[in-house]
Amino acid sequence: MANLRTNNLSGEGGRNAYRGSVFFDGQNTRLEITASSDLALGSGDYTIEAWVRFSKIDTYQTIIDFRTNNGAYPFIVRDTDGDLYYFVNGSRLIDNIPARENNVWHHIAVVRSSGTTNFYLNGVSEGNASDSTDYIADLNVDIGASTNDNDFFGYISNLRITKEALYTTTFTPPFSELEVLSNTEQIPDVGGIYTFVYAPKTPNVQYDAHPLVAVSDIFQWGFRGINFHWGQSRQYTWQEIVGSLHVVNSDELQDLISIPYGKIGLNN
Repeated sequence: MANLRTNNLSGEGGRNAYRGSVFFDGQNTRLEITASSDLALGSGDYTIEAWVRFSKIDTYQTIIDFRTNNGAYPFIVRDTDGDLYYFVNGSRLIDNIPARENNVWHHIAVVRSSGTTNFYLNGVSEGNASDSTDYIADLNVDIGASTNDNDFFGYISNLRITKEALYTTTFTPPFSELEVLSNTEQIPDVGGIYTFVYAPKTPNVQYDAHPLVAVSDIFQWGFRGINFHWGQSRQYTWQEIVGSLHVVNSDELQDLISIPYGKIGLNN
């Protein structure tokens, strides 16, 4: 039995904020698994499963891509509408599986059993199709991107590839939603609004000691967003944030905007 899991990987370009997860920043960050006969799914039963947590919805995003030289390969992708697709040999075998919520964990499982492939979302089959393709593995397997990029932006956890049909009917996913570790730096959600203590190390730069920020982009080094005090886009590095981020809800936002909460200083 081939059994590959991504538990406890941190990943290049990623920050491990959720137990056993890998963060992909949507900018050519990927994990590669070296080609191996263990990954040749053949023409028999198999299961490809993972927990995924998307951070944006307006781009194509690859979860896993088994690209091969002979063109016989499966891969799983989310489109710009937030629907999941299972491609085989470049064509959609199972499509329009709705996973449109961002910043929510989804369990996905593609299972072939006796020549029929089912696509399970959160333990429920959302589509199926006949498939007798004999899958080889002569190229590396990409997680979080494909040969055509389509980079994943968010988290992937507990990915497992098994040459068995683990699920043949509705099931309870094997892992509950993952919790943030208390001893790990917090990753903000794109679109979320946060306030925090900021202490830049760069000399002779103006800064806001208590920024109020609507996050627009997340990177390996930090994040970017609109600072309500400055009225413009600013960037913040993980190393210069003191303590944790406070999530600002809608009831708090207007109060924080209306009071002199920001303290603009010159770091010298």
